Parts: sequence; structure tokens; C-alpha cells
Amino acid sequence: MQYVPHVLQRGVSGKGVPSVILAANRTRATPGVMVAIAVAVVGCSDRPSPVVGIAMGMNVGIAQAVLPARQKRFNDSVSTRQRIALRMPRDSAEGSDALMWADQLVRTPGLIGVVGHESSRSALQAAPIYREHRVVQIVPTGTSGKLANVSPWTFPLVASDSLQGKLLAQYVVASGRKRLTLLVQDDEYGRGIVTSIENALIGTDVQVLENVMHTPQSDYALLVRSMFSHVPRPDVLALITRGNIAIKVARMAWMIEPTLFVLGSDAAISGASELRSLAPAPDQLALATYWLPDSTNIVTQAFLRDFRASNPGGEPQWNHAALYDAVGLLNTAAADVGGNPTAVRNWLLSLGRNRPSYRGVLGLIDFTGKHAIAARLIRPSVTGWELASER
Repeated sequence: MQYVPHVLQRGVSGKGVPSVILAANRTRATPGVMVAIAVAVVGCSDRPSPVVGIAMGMNVGIAQAVLPARQKRFNDSVSTRQRIALRMPRDSAEGSDALMWADQLVRTPGLIGVVGHESSRSALQAAPIYREHRVVQIVPTGTSGKLANVSPWTFPLVASDSLQGKLLAQYVVASGRKRLTLLVQDDEYGRGIVTSIENALIGTDVQVLENVMHTPQSDYALLVRSMFSHVPRPDVLALITRGNIAIKVARMAWMIEPTLFVLGSDAAISGASELRSLAPAPDQLALATYWLPDSTNIVTQAFLRDFRASNPGGEPQWNHAALYDAVGLLNTAAADVGGNPTAVRNWLLSLGRNRPSYRGVLGLIDFTGKHAIAARLIRPSVTGWELASER
């Protein structure tokens, strides 16, 4: 049985007006039931309180841990009569649950926008629902190039995976290593990055030995043995996959070939701590990320305080920062222009044009293309991580 703070319940007042009631701080959540999380009492009014919908998968636990206290602080800091609430799922809003949760969210009174979904596939699948209901969708972690054109109501937060693939390929070329094997998750994300890598390697002296596609049901021990049965063996292994799988594969691969260089896409960043401890040497690992903490950035300082205070476990990674920024964008839009979804969309489009760019944890954010948040490569350092320069 899990306790979820601040369960938001919707009812009807005596006059038939939608009302929002904040339950006790430790409300028992029914297993498997989608719940909404709020941070402040919202009084009854003719117009529902603005609501930001959260549609994340692997990060739903982080969202439940980090966002409520931050949301309360934001509400306390702005002079708006109606507080901005959050609604999020208790469990994952990915895969088979994505469309069901999207359909529930768009029926939420006062919904001004949605943050999600986590994967490019789920975000693309849900985009038509948000478009039909004219609700803004900010995609914090999806990197498919298709997201930029799927709907005028969809706003990808970071640059597309085609740029990331080029970055990974350039690093392999600069490293002087010649034999590359790719382990790739079989979805839009994985296929997009690997296509970009292969295109960027055309005309170089790097040989792609294998492009090994995998699914969650794959036998990874068998796949790794097969990769290293190749003669000659790979001297670079690119892991275009999630962190838990990257850890498993890297551990087995380094046991077979201790001199191997492992390169991970941004999805592997969730396994950063374990990968760093597994690496035989700091110069045998590099990971793509869209964020490296800058302790001089006031916004980053606030995010790190919230992350550590909520004690979700592990190190803060770029996907956590992106989730934080996406919610911040919708909060600020609603505080500026109110709870009209069209006005919120226009506010997002005005950033970097007739409004200043939003200053987030990831950096300056707008949707003009002038401040694209591009992937960078990091490697282990004495203090944690540092930017990996091309050699």
C-alpha cells in the first residue's frame, strides 16, 4: 500500500459548480488507480482552477517526489487568485496506458497543458488526442524528429535524436577506434538515433560490425556473447537503450573485453552512476545528456535543493531537469495569461520573440530554434562528470 501526498478530488458544490478539495497530507491511494496530486486548496469559482497534467512513465516516481513541494512554492510566490494544480498518474502513463491516461487528462476541468509523454512513441501516439482537444503538450524527454511536426499543439523540449546520433558518431571517429557495434532498442527512438549514426559515419574509416536490435524480452547474455564472437571484436559498443539494460550489457561486455569503449545515448543516463562504477577506466565511458549541473545557475540550485530534499534516490539527471522545466513553463504561462489553453499555447510561441526566453534548469528555453537544447557528451571525472571533448 502506497501513501501519496495531497490527493486532489473533484466534486460538485451545492450550486453545481466544480470544486477542488485538498485531502489530508497522507491519503491512502488505492492500488492501480490514477490519482491527481495538488499542492494547495483551490476555492470554488465559475472557472475551474488551472491544472497541469503529468503523463510520464519511468519518471512518475520522481514526479511524485519532487514536484508537489515545488508547486506549492510556485503558487505561494505568484499573486494569482487561482492556484495551479497538478494531476498525475499513480503508475506509468507509457505503453498501453498512454492513450488511456491522455483521454482521462483531456477531460480534466481546467486543464491548460500536459507534460509528457516520456517516450517518443507514447508522445506521438497521444499527440492527436491533445490536438483534438486543443491542449498544449510539452514533451520533456522525447527526442524523435517527428515530434516537431506531429501537431501545432506539441512542443518538444530538446533537440531531435538526429543531432544526437551525429554527435555520437563524431566522437567515435575522433577517438581513433575503428570497429563499432550498436545495441539498439527496437522503437522510434532507437531506430532514429542509429540511422543518424550510420549516416554520419559514411565516408569515415569506422566500420559498423553489427546493428543489434533488442526488445525487453531479449536474451541479453546471448546477444553479448554473439557480439563478441565477431572476428575482429568491436572496440566500441554504442548502447542506444535505457539505463537498466545499458548497465546489464556493459557489465557483461567489459568482463569479456576490458579494453572496450562504451558509448551511451541519452536514454542510458538513468544508469549513469552504475555505469561509472563499472567502467574499467574513466576514458572507457561517455554518455549523452542534455544537461550538466551548473552550480552557479540559480534555477539549477533550486532544482537540486528540491531533488535532494525529496530524497527520490540516485543522482539528478537530465530527464529529471527536463520534467522540472516543462512544468515550470506551464506554471509561468498560466500565471501570466490565465487558464485558457490557446493563450498558453500563444505564450509558449512568444518566448524568444516578443517575450524573453524562459530561464530553466536546462538553460534558455524557447521554441524559435535559436536556443535548441542539444545533447552533449560527458565522461566520469574525479568529482562526478565532466564534458567529454573530442580528442
